[in-house]
Parts: sequence; structure tokens; C-alpha cells
Amino acid sequence: MSTWHQQQNPTNLQLLWKPEPGLYKCVSDKPNQTASCMVFDNEAQARAYCQNTGDVLVMPPKEVK
Repeated sequence: MSTWHQQQNPTNLQLLWKPEPGLYKCVSDKPNQTASCMVFDNEAQARAYCQNTGDVLVMPPKEVK
């Protein structure tokens, strides 16, 4: 869970979970800890990081052709 202060600004929390083109986000939102994310440009590195930390992987949006 995000901290009380983070919860007072839901827009910023939503940005943690927002997919970004070309970036793989590892989001951490665990109870009694600050919500945060690590960003990778490589899916394999992001998956390995999430596997080690228990974070949630947010994939980049699919390209529309």
C-alpha cells in the first residue's frame, strides 16, 4: 500500500501504473511501504527484477498500426 501522503495525491499514484511506450515498469506497492517503480527498457531485465522483488510488471502499450 502506498503511504498516507501518497494516497492524498492519487494522480501521482496512477502514474506509477500507467504504461509508457518502450518502457517496462516494475511497480512496488506493498503494505506499509512507499509505492515506487523501477523502469527498464529491456523486458528480460524487468522480468528478472520483478521475480526477485515480487513487484508487478507493467508492460508498454501495444503499438497501434
